[in-house]
Amino acid sequence: MNEIKPKKNNDSNDDMAKKESQEKIAIFLPNLDAGGGQKVVINLLKGLVKRGIVPDLILTQLKGPFLAQVPEDVRIICLNSKMVIPSTIPLAFYLKREKPKILISHMSSANVAVVMARFFSHVSTRLVLVEHTTLSANKHNFPTIAKLVPTLMRLSYPLANTLIAVSKGTSRDLERELGLQQGLVKTIYNPVIDDDLILKMNEPLKHQWFLPNQPPVFLSVGRLTKAKDHKTLITAFANLRSQISARLLILGEGELRSELEALIKKLGVESDVLMPGFVSNPYAYMSRASAFVLSSQYEALPTVLIEAMACGCPVVSTDCPHGPAEILENGKYGLLALVKDPILLADAMQKILDNPTEQSLLFQRAKDFSTDCIVPQYLETIGFKHYAI
Repeated sequence: MNEIKPKKNNDSNDDMAKKESQEKIAIFLPNLDAGGGQKVVINLLKGLVKRGIVPDLILTQLKGPFLAQVPEDVRIICLNSKMVIPSTIPLAFYLKREKPKILISHMSSANVAVVMARFFSHVSTRLVLVEHTTLSANKHNFPTIAKLVPTLMRLSYPLANTLIAVSKGTSRDLERELGLQQGLVKTIYNPVIDDDLILKMNEPLKHQWFLPNQPPVFLSVGRLTKAKDHKTLITAFANLRSQISARLLILGEGELRSELEALIKKLGVESDVLMPGFVSNPYAYMSRASAFVLSSQYEALPTVLIEAMACGCPVVSTDCPHGPAEILENGKYGLLALVKDPILLADAMQKILDNPTEQSLLFQRAKDFSTDCIVPQYLETIGFKHYAI
């Protein structure tokens, strides 16, 4: 177990030290890879630090591009485990030694691990489990060695003090899948929008596609995986491209890259589709794109959809379970299309070009997912209401 200590706090007041001990919070997740859940944790950390709470951040592996965004006062504890469930024992040692009042965990396997770790450590730490996935859709996609995770979730989740899911649909899905009482899982949307996003969306962008008098650019951001269904997006774009001049930019990396590149070549749209991989600042693209398109087969609460709206970019999404319909309020703030239907998706893409959503509406809705709106909900839920300012 490695510990990366923050810069020393100059305040050596004994009363302050005692207060920090009594109200210590820890946050646990596997890593800080480029994912929506990881970005949410970064924003949660920033929101807590802003309110005078400096949690410990516990990781199974010290990796990921979001490491650089961890607030400098946060102490990082690395458990040095290649897999999450085996990290239970070092996590139990941490709980035994530090005895945090609250431990908030994110991601299914991490949630299972913290319940087991508390059992082994015999501490009274309150456990708050945050679920970021739609279990009914995702349970068949766990890696072979992790196929037991859904079963372990059924055994462990009821033992937590608080269960949170990131959308209403995900909350109800979790209750059904785990046989929990309806209404037991609390819904708190992700803290997505902060001042940093606003600054980044206005940064200069040197890309010839965004010069004046260029064709409209559709943007998508997400890992190149089956769940994100970029095949349908690329097919829809090819259908639309046969009728109008347009371009498609897909930001993200993943195991389906070669397969998607072959499809792009097959459909003859190589000159109009780019996949440059992961970029550290997608917001500069979002603020300049003609429209953002989410083509997922399932989600929990798609962070990128909210980020695009905050950047003033009109959005189109598949009406997948769960999240898009909640975010867009069934079409009020953007267009919805059927899952895995390239014809209807292409039609929605054309419609959003012809009649883009007013930016004022997009900005208004995005504020509902700001850190200033969401972090106080977390604090109230865990009994730290006095910090929720």
